[in-house]
Amino acid sequence: MSILRSRFHEAYGFPYDYDSVMLRQAEFDSITAAIRTRITDGFFAKMAEKDCCDADPDEIRAWLSSLPFNGLVNVIWIGEGEGVVIDYDCFVKFYDDLWFPSSDEVWLSTLDMKLVLQIDHEEQFELFSEGCPAE
Repeated sequence: MSILRSRFHEAYGFPYDYDSVMLRQAEFDSITAAIRTRITDGFFAKMAEKDCCDADPDEIRAWLSSLPFNGLVNVIWIGEGEGVVIDYDCFVKFYDDLWFPSSDEVWLSTLDMKLVLQIDHEEQFELFSEGCPAE
């Protein structure tokens, strides 16, 4: 059983079945490549960042809720090679069941990939928006 399938199953009240929302390998590869290219080539401008090392879950949820995401988002677990498409509000509600700070690197993106949230294993959150390439 995949780690993400286990997390979905163990999150009490989680409304999604993993198999119904998981990205197929080709979708995962395409989304991951697009995000990586946009970040490394400077086509994103950093809009916000937050150090969540000492933040409690409610503070993190409040900050996540303040971000300009709505509706369905891609959620990519880079190290696991897996991803899903779920509602952003659901991710916010269950983020601490889905993201493990000691091990996970996660990208969330709008479906058009114009907005990306990068969450790393050091509990650093960075929000990027499509913009002019960095000079």
